[in-house]
Amino acid sequence: MIVFVATDLSAEADEAIRQAHAWASEGSTLVCCVVLAAPTLRPLFPQLAVEESVGGHDDGMEAARAVVERVAALTGRVEGSFEVCVERGAAYAEIVRAAETRGADLVVVGSVGRSRLRRLFLGSTAEKVVRLAHCSVLVARPSPQTGVVLAGIDLSEESLVALREAERYARRRQGTLTAVQSYEAIVMPPGVSMMVTAPVPYVSPGVRRAQTEASLQRAVERTGVSAASFTEEGPPVEVLVAAAEKQSAELLVCGSRGATGLARLVLGSVAEGVVRHAPCSTLIVRAKEARSP
Repeated sequence: MIVFVATDLSAEADEAIRQAHAWASEGSTLVCCVVLAAPTLRPLFPQLAVEESVGGHDDGMEAARAVVERVAALTGRVEGSFEVCVERGAAYAEIVRAAETRGADLVVVGSVGRSRLRRLFLGSTAEKVVRLAHCSVLVARPSPQTGVVLAGIDLSEESLVALREAERYARRRQGTLTAVQSYEAIVMPPGVSMMVTAPVPYVSPGVRRAQTEASLQRAVERTGVSAASFTEEGPPVEVLVAAAEKQSAELLVCGSRGATGLARLVLGSVAEGVVRHAPCSTLIVRAKEARSP
């Protein structure tokens, strides 16, 4: 397994390095990437461009050395036990490109903090990496070390793949796994139906909840995953975030759509909302690329 972590040597990136180190278990490869600004184009002063390119080489060596020292201080890894790459250009684009070039199985990026206000402003680099990466992405936040793992389920194949990945993580941590599904109650009163070809039967809140619980249990059993499960009425993002807060979750896992071509641009509103608002680290699993950590 190849774990690819991006750092800008900030405190948020330090958390990403710590968690990437933990995911890169024995036999895995850890790649640490830092992206520097691209050289400024100076068509009228080509001699300056040459000078900057020479200076840029020195900057690259300094950045690589800084990454080596930071990783060693944070993880105890010695130089040579992990790879370092220095790229130049737009941070998100170079992270995505370099991770794909190296065949990464997991990309790890930092967020901008845990406070409720700051969660709303997930770093643009992290957000774009989550949307565009070819593989699963872990948005690392400082999280309680409870071993509690939650997986958001909507009965789609993508979410069931995410559930299997969540189980692998929970098993490694010797933690607990819970599958969570939200549902919207049908508020139509008895005897009233919408103007459709066939009348829509009214379903009481209790029956609706029981139906959702039964469907979720069947889906979990079908995957062969060992997990508790519960359902909650409400919008999916609100339900998942509230559950993570209430249970002091260590990790919240969601599935994403395909990982090739234009499909990468369609992250899904639930996954995107969870990444923005979760109180803990969030793993977005790309169904076609899902592999065990």
